[in-house]
Amino acid sequence: MKKTIQFILVSFVVILWGISFSSCSETEEVSRYDNWQVRNESFIDSLKNVYEAKTDPNLYKVVDPGGTEDQPIFYKKEIETSEGLTPMYNDSIVVYYHGTNILGERFDGNFDGKEVQINDKPTGFRLNKTISGWVWPLQHMREGERWKLFIPWQSGYGSQGSGSILGYSTLIFTIQLEKVVL
Repeated sequence: MKKTIQFILVSFVVILWGISFSSCSETEEVSRYDNWQVRNESFIDSLKNVYEAKTDPNLYKVVDPGGTEDQPIFYKKEIETSEGLTPMYNDSIVVYYHGTNILGERFDGNFDGKEVQINDKPTGFRLNKTISGWVWPLQHMREGERWKLFIPWQSGYGSQGSGSILGYSTLIFTIQLEKVVL
């Protein structure tokens, strides 16, 4: 009986020691999406600071009429032209696009965001059927231009997100406007 009690006591101590050891060695991994809203808003704020300081002369902004001056849409012109049509709100457009979040994770697109390849297929749709973060900048684009848009969550998919896109996500789209369909 004494050996059984001793065995139970030793087993209990070993189990307690094992539990305490494993809890001490546990590391809490921080999710790459922790503080997602704050991080995305900070990303847009950093662009706002660059724009206001005029440290990047290639950074432009447009204000979404449905948004506020505090959440402008920033963009950079990667390919610029002075010719070609500019779409109006109700026009249909044909585009190549590449969408990522602030971590560079691609969530949608029909080209690699750098150069259109021979096998890439453009997508057509009505401009007014897209997120407002596309509607307002694209009305300033000309056919043949490629812009990189930085869209705050308020002009993207909002607090709810969409599919694989988390709520509060800043959207980064590289868009090449191929054609305005009148």
